[in-house]
Amino acid sequence: MKYIILSIIFITLSGCSSNPSFIPTHSVGCVSLDKLNNSHTPVDIYPGYAECVIENNIDDSARLFMLAGAYGRYDIYRVTDRSAHQSVRVLLMMAREEVKRDLNEETITTYTKKLKERLQGNKEFKDNLCTQIFEFGHPEYHPAYMIQHGINAAINALNMTNNSSINTDIDPDSLWKQAVTDYMRCTNL
Repeated sequence: MKYIILSIIFITLSGCSSNPSFIPTHSVGCVSLDKLNNSHTPVDIYPGYAECVIENNIDDSARLFMLAGAYGRYDIYRVTDRSAHQSVRVLLMMAREEVKRDLNEETITTYTKKLKERLQGNKEFKDNLCTQIFEFGHPEYHPAYMIQHGINAAINALNMTNNSSINTDIDPDSLWKQAVTDYMRCTNL
């Protein structure tokens, strides 16, 4: 019976559209990176990426996509509840659904090809982007959006406890370099 209740709580807590942790706290829109800071979460940034795709803004969409992804990777490394890690993928899926509402499949395919060419076919752009994202700095927010979507959040709710799912025994700067290098496949850092 405990596992049935736990499952119900988990399903309730992990509902994407109704869960407040997946609602942006800062609506950033399609902006250049200089308009952001390291308190913006992937929840804030991915909708801006989607907006850039809809506006056909390849360079800013690439930058926002990579920043959100690098922040998500950093959060995966510091959140100990592995079941919470899927939240970054869910955010990306939500951004893609937003794009699909505004653009047809052919336009999306063409755009995706251009974006991939920009990121993989232009070494100078990618190296500059790696440096720019790395210099942006590690996140300065609490990754509640991720923690609230893991099984530990459901267990904490069931047991009425508040056990942290953050690994506090980390070097933020080293972890940030690892996250950027791993996520973006940077060779110049």
